[in-house]
This record gives sequence, C-alpha cells and structure tokens, in this order.
Amino acid sequence: MLLEILNDAVKEAMRNKEAIKRDALRAVVSDIKLASKEKHADLTEDEELALLNRQVKQVKESIDAYTAGGRLDLVEEEKVRLEALSAFLPQQMSEDEVRSLVKKTITEQGLDTSNKGLLMKNLMPLFKGKADGKMVNEVIGSFVK
Repeated sequence: MLLEILNDAVKEAMRNKEAIKRDALRAVVSDIKLASKEKHADLTEDEELALLNRQVKQVKESIDAYTAGGRLDLVEEEKVRLEALSAFLPQQMSEDEVRSLVKKTITEQGLDTSNKGLLMKNLMPLFKGKADGKMVNEVIGSFVK
C-alpha cells in the first residue's frame, strides 16, 4: 500500500539527507497512521490518496500565500515539498481530457446543462482522485447554459 511506499521514501530521504522531503513525507505518513487509528482499521488506497491530496493542496496554498507575501525563500522550500508529494500521486488528467469526458458524458447521459449542481453531482465521481476538483468545476461551469 501507499503507506509502505511512503515509509521507504522517508528512509531514502533520510539516507540522502533531504530534510525538507523527509519532513513532507513524514507528515503524510503521520496523517495516514492517525486516520487509521481513528478508524480502527487500515485505510484503503483511496483514503490514503485523499490524505496525500489534502497535503498537496495545503502545500499549494502555502506557495500562493508565500508568493503573495514576497517570501521567495519559503516558496522554494514549499516547491520541494510539492515535488516530493506529487511523485506519489497518480497521473492527473489534463484540462482537455476533462473537457472531452465531460462533453461525452453529458451527451451519453442526456444531462441537463442548465443545472450546474446536478451536473457536478453526476460528473464529479468520474474525476475523484484523477483530476483537480477546482479545474473540473471550472470546466463543468463552462458547459452550463
């Protein structure tokens, strides 16, 4: 599972003396272990990926905040964290792939394009873990009449 892979990556980062990468990976490992204890069972791979995605989202928000604040030293540090975490995410769909799948699904299922909420409800499960939710929201919004 992802937890074992992350633990191996933490050890590798320790051997290579990559402190930022090590700390970023340890944070995800810690989140996974905590969630597993709270659930009183091992997490599924999807649940582990959801926790990893949450960490990636937090790092991206930090990059935006540090950039706005002019803290370029911290931006570089966060970019290293982002790179370390992103290596464990599945390949994300591009905007063009999302757009074509949305269009195909709307025509196949005959969905009403005047109701964005209904579209989101029907289409978001197709993209869970495969594409950025914000980007999917924007693409679906472009199809709403």
